[in-house]
Amino acid sequence: MLVLGLFALAAVAGCIDDGTGSPGDDATIDHTAAAPAVDAAATIADLRAFAETYPVRSGNQPDHEASRRWLMDKFDAYGLDVYRHDFITGIPQTNVVGIKWGTLRDQWIVVGGHYDVVPTPACPTGPNVPACPAGVESQGMYDDGSGTMLTLHLAKAYAKVNTTYTMAFVAFDGEERGLQGSGNFSETFANGLSPYGNLTIHAMLDLDMFGLNWPSVDAPIYFDSNAPQVDDAVRAVAEQVGVPADEIKYQGISLGRSDYAHFFDLEVPTGFFISNFEEYQAPANVPAAGQNPAVSAYPFWHRLDTWETMVLMAGSEADVEAGFQTAADLATGLLWAFDDPAATYTVEPAE
Repeated sequence: MLVLGLFALAAVAGCIDDGTGSPGDDATIDHTAAAPAVDAAATIADLRAFAETYPVRSGNQPDHEASRRWLMDKFDAYGLDVYRHDFITGIPQTNVVGIKWGTLRDQWIVVGGHYDVVPTPACPTGPNVPACPAGVESQGMYDDGSGTMLTLHLAKAYAKVNTTYTMAFVAFDGEERGLQGSGNFSETFANGLSPYGNLTIHAMLDLDMFGLNWPSVDAPIYFDSNAPQVDDAVRAVAEQVGVPADEIKYQGISLGRSDYAHFFDLEVPTGFFISNFEEYQAPANVPAAGQNPAVSAYPFWHRLDTWETMVLMAGSEADVEAGFQTAADLATGLLWAFDDPAATYTVEPAE
């Protein structure tokens, strides 16, 4: 598979597929059929392997670089073209991109989550909050190992089917530094500055801290979009997979934005999933909160973001898996809807 860095373009310019070659398999795609399936158990297994092996994914530390190579190897194993999008915003950084070519090679759907973490985890202090356990650091398990692994397993599922649009599955860097990876990606690819030349971004799906939700966690899912038809698509998918209508709130979060924001600015049809951490902070809502009140204080994922914390928030490992299956079903369903060329979107202008 093709693995390239932006800094090496001059040396390899003749070897890059710019998307102008022969189209992919243009056999009729039935978008009324079920979306490709994503296995939550396999997603979680990779999540734990990734976050526990490479917890310090920041500042180009050894874990940071090793995690990039791990992600590239996964995309390559799924049969995708792999592009290492190196850039400098303050420091050298890297978006890891797995490309699944569609019939329309120059019209792309971008799917992403960020793999970087807060570099210096800070444990909460106070008379009623215990100290961090010895040897435990934030691993970015939930923020945003969850979205990164869902992106990875969407890539695995979609690699096996024909699609209308080319799909770019992206592990964004620099989100915690101010959405830097998605900003550089959107500027580079939307303006024809990538090695793939001029292309149109047809839609974008962003996944950040997604999975601690219905049916096991008493916290609604937030979904934000910039087109009413995108909301309608999620409602339809939710009905198909059995998610109660009141478990999804169609509104933005108030505590900050994630990588979707740059695609809102481009006025690309965009959907953003996140578990509702804004309402899921009170100790009364946290199973066994008395065991560790640290997880009930915002932002728990920047403090004790480990597998054990996620299990505590959900109640059991089986409950985490159940929530992740819901997240996977919603994400793959919306991606399948985005791939339908019959769908149209009325994008609201960026604020």
